[in-house]
Amino acid sequence: MARLIALLALLCALPLAAQTEVGVSIARARADSTDASGTTLAFDRGRGFGASGSFASFELAATSLRYDGALRLGGSSASLGTLRLVPITLTRQWHFGPAYVGAGAAYVKASDLSSADLDATGIGAIDVESKACWVANAGVVYGRLFVDAKYLDYRPESSAAGNDVRLDLKPVVISFGLRFKL
Repeated sequence: MARLIALLALLCALPLAAQTEVGVSIARARADSTDASGTTLAFDRGRGFGASGSFASFELAATSLRYDGALRLGGSSASLGTLRLVPITLTRQWHFGPAYVGAGAAYVKASDLSSADLDATGIGAIDVESKACWVANAGVVYGRLFVDAKYLDYRPESSAAGNDVRLDLKPVVISFGLRFKL
């Protein structure tokens, strides 16, 4: 009896296993600047790499991103250092031929900002909050190749020298990569 149940479970799982894919990608990202009290916190175009797995119209993905930041006040600029973000996303996707759209949740792990310029100005390290947010997703698959876009509503609190500022980062991540069926 146990063998029959195991055999039936295996036969039911085979179509699901055929739907399982893994992917690897390189990514480019954009983050919005934040204006706070006449000072602009700006981040250049991000770059990174990622990995994903999809199963039965759900995708779990993680992307490691890196942005170089600048603090702008008047005509002068100072380095904020490097902001590292790792968004881990879970999306439900709806497929329409080679295209898909999706929505879901993300947890964004963030690093703190630090640089010699911040130390010289007396600001010191800037703490950036890691937090959960929602994500919108769209993409196209052609054979093994894919292009994927994600919008993350990530607006973390940051704090330095007793001041709190909400960063309006709201990253848009465009990934290019390869997918493989398991």
